[in-house]
Amino acid sequence: DGDFWGLYLALEEPDGRFLDEMGLPDGNLYKMNGGATKRNQGPDQISSNSDVSSFISAKNRANNLSWWEENTNLPSYYNYKIGTTLINNTDLRSEWNCLYYHRPIIPGDPNSDKWEMLPWDLDLTWESKFHIRSENVWENWQNVFRYDDAETEFENRSREVWDLLCSSGEGAKVVEEMKRFLDGDGITRVVEANQAMWDYHPRKSKKGIWYRNNPKLPSSKRNWEGLVEYMKNFVSPGGYGAGRLINEKADSSSIVPNKPTISSIGDPEFSTNDLRFESSNFSGRGSSFAGMEWRLAEVTDPGSAIFDSESPWIYEIDSVWESGELESFGRRISIPPLAVRVGHTYRARVRHLSNSGQWSHWSEPLQFVAGSPDISAYKKSLIISEFMYNPLRASGAEELAGFSTSDFEFIELKNVGDMALDLSDIRFTKGIDFDFVDGTILSLLPGEYIVVARNFNAFESRYGDASRVTGQYGPDNLSNGGENIKLSYGAGVAIHEFRYLDEDPWPQGADGEGFSLTLLSPELAPDHSLAENWAISSGIGGSPGKDEVRASFSSWKGSVFSPDELLDPTFSGNLVDPDNDGITNFLEYAFGGDPKISDSSIGPESVILEEDGENYFGLSFRKRLGANDLNYLIEHSTDLVSWDLATEAALSNIVNHDDGSVTETYRISIINDSDTSQFLRVKIQSK
Repeated sequence: DGDFWGLYLALEEPDGRFLDEMGLPDGNLYKMNGGATKRNQGPDQISSNSDVSSFISAKNRANNLSWWEENTNLPSYYNYKIGTTLINNTDLRSEWNCLYYHRPIIPGDPNSDKWEMLPWDLDLTWESKFHIRSENVWENWQNVFRYDDAETEFENRSREVWDLLCSSGEGAKVVEEMKRFLDGDGITRVVEANQAMWDYHPRKSKKGIWYRNNPKLPSSKRNWEGLVEYMKNFVSPGGYGAGRLINEKADSSSIVPNKPTISSIGDPEFSTNDLRFESSNFSGRGSSFAGMEWRLAEVTDPGSAIFDSESPWIYEIDSVWESGELESFGRRISIPPLAVRVGHTYRARVRHLSNSGQWSHWSEPLQFVAGSPDISAYKKSLIISEFMYNPLRASGAEELAGFSTSDFEFIELKNVGDMALDLSDIRFTKGIDFDFVDGTILSLLPGEYIVVARNFNAFESRYGDASRVTGQYGPDNLSNGGENIKLSYGAGVAIHEFRYLDEDPWPQGADGEGFSLTLLSPELAPDHSLAENWAISSGIGGSPGKDEVRASFSSWKGSVFSPDELLDPTFSGNLVDPDNDGITNFLEYAFGGDPKISDSSIGPESVILEEDGENYFGLSFRKRLGANDLNYLIEHSTDLVSWDLATEAALSNIVNHDDGSVTETYRISIINDSDTSQFLRVKIQSK
């Protein structure tokens, strides 16, 4: 019912979408076919083709190296040159079969306003011979290699690509990944249909010409499996492309330092907090030491227990951590835990630089699977003690100052242990993103607090003392509806991970009423994921950076009764009512009252609530803030004899009295025409 185009025509035209896909800034892009055809117009660049014409004219002249450095992205060109070598893209000539890309002017971009050469027209590749012409007429960009410094940089990069892509087997893995994609389920493959259409169609006079053009591909291998094997070998040691790279591009003359070796001196299980490695001594083959560099890269291991066939493969050429060039020789290095994830596979390497400017080959890789670190000290001692996820609405003055409501969020940690804790490898990885190594406080003494604010200035303006604020996490913010919070060691090893909610069973009052959530009994490092281990703060704004003031019945009695009154159980007893308002001392404490001032209004009150067009029975009562030694339970009955917990009770409103108490109103049940009586009460229990 339609034409079959096959894989041959599955290509991406160079245009603005291509630049977006490659993560390149919006600049002028030209397809070179003898002349320049503009494929994308940069918004702030010249609209004619005069920029590319001037560039071509200039680069064809004998310019000095500084001109090349100022006008072209040489590292990008070196990669292009290496790539064309590896796949033997020999269908090239000056200003043909490539793309010229003019980067726009971007302040801070080291390649601002520079030209780059990008590949195009890649059908005649992977042949084990020159297709038409020798390399010396391919393109005039290679004129830069008349300068020794440029040639040295290119040779260094060629050795690096050989090490990280060819000799390591990574290039063959790229082919394998593509093979698996094209194989699909292995039953309905597109490859045979593609070959029938484009290689062996009856109308073709030269069937299978691509195979016959490759002298190293025997007739028995002129099929899909043979082609895959051929391409893997092509970019591996002994293969045509890899051989040209190492023999023609990666100079291995006597001035190149000897390849160093690397060994592990850390935990034999390679735990992420003890990744330490050692380099062999410098051996310069007549040259002297000028520098060294370490690198770590993740690699996909198809045999790993965590291998995901649906995820893109990861290759060693892309590092996860680099030391940068070190001018002094140091035999040992430690890899930061933030760079690695437990269970993932990594390769560590080292290389040396001589005073000739030549880098050695990278050492052979030391491959390992990252093991779990011992973070027991952090699990026992470092707690999330308080957080404000939905602050009180920003006032008019605060909004005029440029603050929004979410700017007043914060998260507080406390060291409840007996030893100082290093925070360099601690980070929030869910809920918010924050690395403590970027903060101003890197160590936490026993009993100390540390706060991460969404906005430092907003925090200081509302809460006052900001001396314990280590940094800010904006523009991230905590969800008002609840979400996961994860405090991690390194790249994601969980110290604490939990999900808070803005509804039962989580404490009410922290969802926009101005109270924070505070961890109960923090010195016991309780389970952060259990709602019963959290309470709302004892005051509006919480207590970031300092201890939360907790009330208790005994301490309250000591504050409201004199020593003589405390000795008189007929006055200060728990069930005594010294002010004769019908509320005992225990209930005065629970309801935020004063046992010496008669006030029966603080007791529970039944109410009728209208919500969404329905009338509900409700109950309103006062609570003492910080009375975390009490449980408040709403119960209902139809006969005043049997009482059951009102599990359907839902907080409808909360009013702060600014005296250490709040009034909470709960919606219980819909009022109907039934003659059945309903009764409500508050049952208060000591925990």
